[in-house]
Amino acid sequence: MEGAGMKRPYLLWKRGRTWYYKLPEGKHYLSTGQNTRSAAEQFVIELIHQERGSVPRYYSFRRYAEPFFVWDHCPHIRRLREEGKSITRRHAKIQRIRLEKHILPDPFSSKQLSKITRADVLELRARLLEKSAPATVNKALGVVKVVFREALYREEINRDPTTGVGRVKYHKEERGVLRRRSCAGCFLTTAKAPGGTFGTPPASTWPP
Repeated sequence: MEGAGMKRPYLLWKRGRTWYYKLPEGKHYLSTGQNTRSAAEQFVIELIHQERGSVPRYYSFRRYAEPFFVWDHCPHIRRLREEGKSITRRHAKIQRIRLEKHILPDPFSSKQLSKITRADVLELRARLLEKSAPATVNKALGVVKVVFREALYREEINRDPTTGVGRVKYHKEERGVLRRRSCAGCFLTTAKAPGGTFGTPPASTWPP
């Protein structure tokens, strides 16, 4: 059994092969169901975080983002609706598709949420650019930013690694104006040639 002067907000006690724990407000030791000290500590830490509504430090981005943009489970959507802010089911569905298609399958999502750096976000962006258009990448990174900003707003993380990461700049291709000669054939009608057959008028008759 650990001493009462410990800094951790719980006590651990091993009986036989099983570790037991007791919280400050608890009267009895309860089983963690774990056979090693490290596993028992992880069990208790997760339990404490769940009770306090914060996120365990070892949560991966994938695990934390699991409920995001799922209408009845997303903490971001719930907060916006409680605050009277607008968000549609269609928007949530589109954002969820982007999350599942571009972000969750990437190695980025396996990283520990609290340890993700701006460099990790930039590397994610670079990988996405290798297989997707810049506009698609910007929208996918927008989803990542929503997740981190919500976590920071809730004080579940101490910093937002997406801060300072800008949008990918690109030039939108404008629809070109067809030149008169290049589109002349688009408006030509077939003409009756000598002999009673129809065909394309000779080039000499095309508009300049």
